[in-house]
Amino acid sequence: MKRTFEQARSFLIQAALSESLEEREAVIAEVRRDPGFFEGYFPDQVRLLQGIWSDVVNGAREIALARRATKRRVVL
Repeated sequence: MKRTFEQARSFLIQAALSESLEEREAVIAEVRRDPGFFEGYFPDQVRLLQGIWSDVVNGAREIALARRATKRRVVL
């Protein structure tokens, strides 16, 4: 079932605010499985959702890099 704009926004914001890499990765996987996730909304709504999506993806990268850096320090 297609999410309303508010549901999609809330779903992405929750992931963007999460410090859990696993939660972010689960949301990323779900959005990537749904080719129509960003479809059916007004253009300004799509831009907003895509901006939040970008925060989710970039935040996941930052968390993953921080984990790797921490592991390297422990090994050294």
